[in-house]
Amino acid sequence: CACKPLAATSEAVAADAKHSVGAQVSESEPVLSAVSPRTSTMVLRKARADEKLGIDLTELSLTVVRIRPGLVQAWNDAHPDSQVMPGDCIVSVNGVRGDPAAVMNLLVSTEGELVLIIAR
Repeated sequence: CACKPLAATSEAVAADAKHSVGAQVSESEPVLSAVSPRTSTMVLRKARADEKLGIDLTELSLTVVRIRPGLVQAWNDAHPDSQVMPGDCIVSVNGVRGDPAAVMNLLVSTEGELVLIIAR
Protein backbone atom coordinates (compact mmCIF):
# COMPACT_ATOMS: atom_id res chain seq x y z
CA CYS A 1 0.00 0.00 0.00
CA ALA A 2 1.28 3.49 -0.77
CA CYS A 3 0.59 4.66 2.76
CA LYS A 4 3.51 2.76 4.28
CA PRO A 5 6.27 5.02 5.63
CA LEU A 6 8.97 5.89 3.12
CA ALA A 7 12.36 4.22 3.40
CA ALA A 8 14.96 6.29 5.23
CA THR A 9 18.03 5.33 3.16
CA SER A 10 18.85 4.59 -0.44
CA GLU A 11 19.96 1.10 0.64
CA ALA A 12 16.52 0.41 2.10
CA VAL A 13 14.86 1.75 -1.06
CA ALA A 14 17.12 -0.45 -3.20
CA ALA A 15 16.36 -3.50 -1.05
CA ASP A 16 12.65 -2.71 -1.19
CA ALA A 17 12.84 -2.34 -4.97
CA LYS A 18 14.49 -5.75 -5.30
CA HIS A 19 11.80 -7.34 -3.15
CA SER A 20 8.87 -5.50 -4.76
CA VAL A 21 9.62 -5.79 -8.44
CA GLY A 22 12.41 -8.35 -8.71
CA ALA A 23 14.83 -5.79 -10.14
CA GLN A 24 18.55 -6.21 -9.82
CA VAL A 25 19.45 -2.94 -8.11
CA SER A 26 22.91 -2.16 -6.81
CA GLU A 27 23.03 -0.47 -3.41
CA SER A 28 25.23 2.22 -4.95
CA GLU A 29 22.72 3.04 -7.70
CA PRO A 30 20.23 5.83 -6.99
CA VAL A 31 16.64 4.65 -7.03
CA LEU A 32 14.08 7.26 -7.96
CA SER A 33 10.92 5.21 -7.77
CA ALA A 34 10.50 1.55 -6.91
CA VAL A 35 6.75 1.29 -7.37
CA SER A 36 4.17 3.85 -8.45
CA PRO A 37 0.84 3.22 -6.76
CA ARG A 38 -2.32 3.66 -8.74
CA THR A 39 -4.35 6.55 -7.38
CA SER A 40 -7.91 7.58 -7.99
CA THR A 41 -10.09 10.46 -6.90
CA MET A 42 -13.39 9.89 -5.15
CA VAL A 43 -15.86 12.69 -4.40
CA LEU A 44 -18.45 12.06 -1.71
CA ARG A 45 -21.14 14.41 -0.43
CA LYS A 46 -22.12 14.17 3.23
CA ALA A 47 -25.54 15.70 3.82
CA ARG A 48 -24.80 15.81 7.57
CA ALA A 49 -21.49 15.78 9.43
CA ASP A 50 -22.57 12.61 11.27
CA GLU A 51 -23.51 10.73 8.08
CA LYS A 52 -21.59 7.44 7.93
CA LEU A 53 -18.96 6.76 5.30
CA GLY A 54 -19.14 3.05 6.06
CA ILE A 55 -15.44 2.21 6.13
CA ASP A 56 -13.15 0.85 8.82
CA LEU A 57 -9.61 2.25 8.63
CA THR A 58 -6.33 1.66 10.39
CA GLU A 59 -5.45 4.77 12.37
CA LEU A 60 -1.81 5.17 11.37
CA SER A 61 -1.81 4.35 7.68
CA LEU A 62 -5.48 5.06 6.83
CA THR A 63 -5.71 1.70 5.11
CA VAL A 64 -9.24 0.45 4.38
CA VAL A 65 -9.93 -2.65 6.46
CA ARG A 66 -13.63 -3.16 5.73
CA ILE A 67 -16.48 -1.61 3.72
CA ARG A 68 -19.83 -1.30 5.51
CA PRO A 69 -23.16 0.20 4.43
CA GLY A 70 -22.74 3.94 3.87
CA LEU A 71 -21.47 6.48 1.37
CA VAL A 72 -18.45 4.44 0.25
CA GLN A 73 -20.61 1.39 -0.50
CA ALA A 74 -22.98 3.65 -2.45
CA TRP A 75 -19.95 4.96 -4.39
CA ASN A 76 -18.82 1.39 -5.09
CA ASP A 77 -22.29 0.43 -6.33
CA ALA A 78 -22.38 3.47 -8.66
CA HIS A 79 -18.74 3.17 -9.84
CA PRO A 80 -17.92 -0.52 -10.39
CA ASP A 81 -14.70 0.35 -12.27
CA SER A 82 -13.26 2.47 -9.46
CA GLN A 83 -14.42 0.76 -6.29
CA VAL A 84 -12.72 1.29 -2.95
CA MET A 85 -11.54 -2.06 -1.58
CA PRO A 86 -9.90 -3.38 1.59
CA GLY A 87 -6.18 -2.68 1.34
CA ASP A 88 -6.65 0.67 -0.40
CA CYS A 89 -5.15 3.71 1.38
CA ILE A 90 -6.59 7.16 1.81
CA VAL A 91 -3.75 9.48 0.79
CA SER A 92 -5.55 12.80 1.25
CA VAL A 93 -8.92 14.34 2.03
CA ASN A 94 -9.74 17.83 0.75
CA GLY A 95 -6.03 18.42 0.12
CA VAL A 96 -4.92 17.43 3.62
CA ARG A 97 -2.24 14.70 3.65
CA GLY A 98 0.53 13.44 5.88
CA ASP A 99 -1.36 13.81 9.18
CA PRO A 100 -3.55 10.75 9.76
CA ALA A 101 -5.33 12.34 12.74
CA ALA A 102 -6.26 15.45 10.72
CA VAL A 103 -7.42 13.32 7.78
CA MET A 104 -9.49 11.11 10.07
CA ASN A 105 -11.03 14.21 11.67
CA LEU A 106 -12.07 15.50 8.24
CA LEU A 107 -13.63 12.16 7.36
CA VAL A 108 -15.65 12.08 10.56
CA SER A 109 -16.66 15.71 11.05
CA THR A 110 -16.94 17.32 7.61
CA GLU A 111 -20.35 18.16 6.22
CA GLY A 112 -20.52 18.66 2.46
CA GLU A 113 -17.99 17.62 -0.14
CA LEU A 114 -15.12 15.25 0.60
CA VAL A 115 -12.49 14.79 -2.11
CA LEU A 116 -10.48 11.66 -1.35
CA ILE A 117 -7.32 10.53 -3.09
CA ILE A 118 -7.12 6.74 -2.80
CA ALA A 119 -4.00 4.66 -3.52
CA ARG A 120 -3.98 0.99 -4.37
